[in-house]
Amino acid sequence: MATQTSIEEFSVLQAEMKEFSAQIERKLTEKRAQLISEKQEHYIKVNELRSEEARLQNDITNLESKESKTKENLRGALEGLRAQRDKVDELIRKQEQLVDQRNELQQLVSELQKSIQESTHELERSEKSLTTQIRRDYPELLKFEQYLGLRIEAVSIDLIRFVFTNIDTNDFDREFWIQVNVGSETYKVGPSNPEVSPEQLTKLETDFNAHKELVRFLKAARNLFKEMA
Repeated sequence: MATQTSIEEFSVLQAEMKEFSAQIERKLTEKRAQLISEKQEHYIKVNELRSEEARLQNDITNLESKESKTKENLRGALEGLRAQRDKVDELIRKQEQLVDQRNELQQLVSELQKSIQESTHELERSEKSLTTQIRRDYPELLKFEQYLGLRIEAVSIDLIRFVFTNIDTNDFDREFWIQVNVGSETYKVGPSNPEVSPEQLTKLETDFNAHKELVRFLKAARNLFKEMA
């Protein structure tokens, strides 16, 4: 009885061992299958990560290239802006120079206009003085013209030529003349024909500006020509 019981217990134990072994085998099989699956998933994941890494690296390379081009374009734009700014500064300097030149020219024009006005007034005074003197000396001038062969010629607006004849006893028609410039504050005497020496011209001019008498000047000039005839 005891032996039969032991056999039965052994059979039960053997059956349990087989069942346990089968369970162990199933678990090992499942574990191997799981490991294989996980390994495959790992390989797939690694490949995906490597592909993603390659894609990201390519994106980084493209971004670096774009960054380099952007920096280059930015440098070019900045250089262009600097060049434009320099050009604008140069134009501003030129404009300021032109303004200064315009102001200087306006100042010169004002001074020139003032000088012209002063010269005009002086000329008017000289003309009035000469006109007054001619009117005063008109009778004497008539005598010069009638008896001493005097002729008055207007060479220009400011230049008068006094022509004498009846001086040379060998040729009464021979002309002697002397010019007087009345366009300034003082009379300018000369040139003459025949030529009077510079010293004599200076004396005639100095005396004429001192006494302002036309007839007296003409007499002095005629006397000089008589000495030269």
